[in-house]
Amino acid sequence: MPGLNPSERTLRHGIPITTVARTLLDLAPIATPKQLRRATNQAEREGLLNPQAVQELIARHPRRAGMKAFVAVTAAVTAGTSRTRSDLEADFLTLCRRAGIERPVVNGEVEGYEVDMHWPGTNLIVELDSWEYHRTPTSFDQDRRKDAHLKLCGYTVIRVSDAWLRDDPDGVVGTIRALLRT
Repeated sequence: MPGLNPSERTLRHGIPITTVARTLLDLAPIATPKQLRRATNQAEREGLLNPQAVQELIARHPRRAGMKAFVAVTAAVTAGTSRTRSDLEADFLTLCRRAGIERPVVNGEVEGYEVDMHWPGTNLIVELDSWEYHRTPTSFDQDRRKDAHLKLCGYTVIRVSDAWLRDDPDGVVGTIRALLRT
């Protein structure tokens, strides 16, 4: 891998490869925004995306093709920002934006629990569910316990499935608006 900065390459099973951050930068000019976001979310979820490496790449290659997309999709790996962890979360935020619903806090903490969406100053929490992330009996049970605890603390928790969001976005918007008014 001549020509690559040493910090942009690594070994995997003795085979030289680019780092995760460099791979994402290489994908940025050719991937769709959704593909790049999905790859970035997956890398972050697996603990493979190093914020310092991202910042160094941005500084080292400011005019590289795809840099604007790379910066946009990796912006949230730096401290003090929040990032979605799934396409479902990103789709929900897009729906909120299009419907004129104030952007919620994403993956924030409420009463000691991490919740998918919450509007500070309200009692509404939205948990986004898909089979991909909630398929085990343990996660099902933990979700019900979390919901019960948050209910005891005065919160309204609704669960929005990927199917509901896809098939009835107006219903989701109407529900969110009504609950934000209460």
